[in-house]
Amino acid sequence: MKVAAAGERAAVGLQAKLLQHIALADPGLPVPRVVSTVGGDEALTAQVEGRDVLVRLVTWLPGRCFTDTVARSRELLADLGSVAGRLGAAASTLTGCGVPEPHYWDIAKSGEALADCLPFVTDDRLRRALERMRSWLSAENARLSVLPLAVVHGQCHLAYVDHAAAVVNLAIVMVGG
Repeated sequence: MKVAAAGERAAVGLQAKLLQHIALADPGLPVPRVVSTVGGDEALTAQVEGRDVLVRLVTWLPGRCFTDTVARSRELLADLGSVAGRLGAAASTLTGCGVPEPHYWDIAKSGEALADCLPFVTDDRLRRALERMRSWLSAENARLSVLPLAVVHGQCHLAYVDHAAAVVNLAIVMVGG
């Protein structure tokens, strides 16, 4: 079971569409499968501690986190690369999904994310470095805005895969503009 803020319905819907698309595009790819409600919805609204939240189910992939795997053979690393490549290929063919609301990890939102965090940075040297980074990102965003949009799997890092190179979590990033 996964729980999200009620305001995340569009992002949750896009993630469900992507997972369903991947299941059709590459049925052998080890990613969670969406479990729809009896009514066919990807999520339902529930109340938790007086707040509306979205609740959804995806299938469980057994295994242990890759970061907990001490022995990482070449074969295992090759499997990880293969799964990442297959995931990228399957995701790249998703069309007609609309553009999700940007998240802080979207490179186009990085300047905004940094600006929001700056009031909490008390170290002057670090603050100046972050302000320079924010200026640089703002300048680069104009160049990025001309790139085409595509759905990519943006978090194929070791904490999101298990020791069998199955993708156990999924984040969606729109690249380009």
